[in-house]
Amino acid sequence: MIDEVIACLDRSFEKLKSVCPQSDILSGMMVRDQYHKGDYSMLTLFQMLWAVASSSKPKTYYLMTELLKQVNYEIEQGHFYKNNDRVFSDAFILLALTYSGQPVNSHVYTLAVETLLGKQTAEGSWGTYYNNGTGNIDIRATSFSILALSECYYYTCPSDITPYCSIFDSINKGVSWLEAQYKDGKYCERTVRSLEATSSSKIPAAELTAFSSMAILKSLRCLSSNNIVIDKYKALVATSIKWLVSLDCDEVALKLEIDEEIYTDNNELLNHEYGTGCLDIIVCLLSEFLISQYYIYIPKLKKKLVKFVQRLMKNEKNGEWYDKNTSSYNRLWPISYAIVSLTNYLKYMNIIVSYKETQRKNRLDMFLGIKYFIFKFLLNPTLCVIYIIIAVVVFYFHEFIQNRIEFINSTAVSIAALLVGLIGLIFPKIGNFYERRK
Repeated sequence: MIDEVIACLDRSFEKLKSVCPQSDILSGMMVRDQYHKGDYSMLTLFQMLWAVASSSKPKTYYLMTELLKQVNYEIEQGHFYKNNDRVFSDAFILLALTYSGQPVNSHVYTLAVETLLGKQTAEGSWGTYYNNGTGNIDIRATSFSILALSECYYYTCPSDITPYCSIFDSINKGVSWLEAQYKDGKYCERTVRSLEATSSSKIPAAELTAFSSMAILKSLRCLSSNNIVIDKYKALVATSIKWLVSLDCDEVALKLEIDEEIYTDNNELLNHEYGTGCLDIIVCLLSEFLISQYYIYIPKLKKKLVKFVQRLMKNEKNGEWYDKNTSSYNRLWPISYAIVSLTNYLKYMNIIVSYKETQRKNRLDMFLGIKYFIFKFLLNPTLCVIYIIIAVVVFYFHEFIQNRIEFINSTAVSIAALLVGLIGLIFPKIGNFYERRK
């Protein structure tokens, strides 16, 4: 299983390298954005940087360096924030800069933090789009904003420097808002609308539940370190994971869900198919939960995680990942999601393998300790010679001993002493012989 995951990751990185080759990396960044006007998609750029930085692949260090350089250029020149109203992009740029180790005191990093903090509503949420202080409130955008700010908090805080001193309050408000979005304390709901009809409905949403739970899980260490009681949040994450574990993997993978998204230009629904990263974020959540300090036992969790990973890997073909809502393999963002997802799973598996190896070594050490004690204090050469002498004496005076001490079987004592003595003398020599043969 681990080998299959590593092979998928290697093919995905090869695909990114083919899109952004070392010889002409800038041309590879010129990825047309299918939703917004522009020379290339900054959101795709941020997602690629996030993916590459989250996975330590030496052969892609050049890509992280060049992507980071381009991101810094775009922001320093004022090209990005001037034209961007999409909060989702703001969260991704902060995630990408944090994962790639952007200097905390750089203008680009502080601007990214200030921008994301400034777009939070008074209730604690973020909107998909932001226009004159109002936005289309969205669970996904709020979740990703909290994820980005939580990673930023671990990277920069505690700090009394602006804007970092405001991160905790922002996370606290955001998590409180997210908690209120859960239906029956289990899952979040998605508002969906058919592109052929005007009616809309609400349905349980695995993707939004996973996004939201991941954001809350990531925020717990920040909240607890600031004396916030997190018991209700831990219980909420565990309950939502139980609900996700109860879902059928194939149904989650194949179900089409189109978000209701309103553009700010004419306030009407356009043919905007939003590809979901449902399997990816579920794998991220379950892997992160299993290695977190807030883990609690949930039946079938580990087996279901394996099933989700296996189903996710079915979506890969030659390093590209299937975007189920557009029925295609021609987009880059699913590659970024898959890289982050499988990297998280590998971290979990490496911990499991390391733990098992440690347990094996501990058992071996215990066995060797017992062996050392026996051969030093019970079967050392001097005692073994004494055992053999006792065996010979007991055997020679067999009838004499048997007539006077009835409860001792002198024959059995003689044989036992002889065997113990021979084992003590011969066994170490056999061990030394095989050690030399190695």
